[in-house]
Amino acid sequence: MREVESGQRVRELWDALRVGGHTVESSTFNGRLTSFSDGTLMGIRKTARTTPGEPTLEIWPGDGGKVVKVHVAKEAP
Repeated sequence: MREVESGQRVRELWDALRVGGHTVESSTFNGRLTSFSDGTLMGIRKTARTTPGEPTLEIWPGDGGKVVKVHVAKEAP
């Protein structure tokens, strides 16, 4: 899991990383998905359980590697 400082940063990463991908329709993912020629799938959700109201980026590598999640860092208590 990776953390960034803001929801805006998550959206900037989505915009930068989805270049070269193709939009995928899904009835099971609550957000937008992009697929790449190597089989990698990337999705962005508007909100996350760990950081309600903030977007989360998820990347499923085409080689079956570990899923990478990027979300907004929680504020320190």
